[in-house]
Amino acid sequence: MRTTLYVLDRDPFVERYHALPCRMPAARWRELLAAGAARSELGELIAELPAQAALEQDGLVSVSGSGCRLVLEVCKVECALAAYQIAATDFFFADLEANPPDPSGLGEPARQAWSTFARVVNTSGEGRSELPEWLRHAARAGCAFAGLLTPAEVTSVSERCAELVPWLRENVPDGSQRDAEALLALVSQAAVGQHWVLGWEPGT
Repeated sequence: MRTTLYVLDRDPFVERYHALPCRMPAARWRELLAAGAARSELGELIAELPAQAALEQDGLVSVSGSGCRLVLEVCKVECALAAYQIAATDFFFADLEANPPDPSGLGEPARQAWSTFARVVNTSGEGRSELPEWLRHAARAGCAFAGLLTPAEVTSVSERCAELVPWLRENVPDGSQRDAEALLALVSQAAVGQHWVLGWEPGT
């Protein structure tokens, strides 16, 4: 899988997933299992769940590893309104971190917007405090990097896309310009509905 951004529907994501702890009510875990079992493409992931994933204590189930990956996949099924997977390379944000474009040609607001956008996939390995616990565990279990942009961050990036797009055409590696434009277009799409954006990138 290559770098992918997802637009997450604000209301169901906030209500059902953003604050969901890894030690969750057993009834909620059963809902997630049932939703996963209804999707044939998630059968292999469900089969990987350890036996202790079903162990209940005081009405709670502790979920980690492949269980958190299942939470992520069901979250995407229920909340993802749109997605874009890059085409030119496998790793968009890791490549940017290895060869960062020079932001000196941008004004300060656009420079801040670029910095925000570049954090949508957390390639630094430092957990952003607002990431749900299950998302951090899912990324670790999947040997991947993950991140989120809040609706306010999405808006701040979208407002500067007119400046960022031509700058990116000149500053990202050949072949990646179309991906860069499409990723920013997805963020602008999310801004219209004040939605969240989830970023996912496989580890290099």
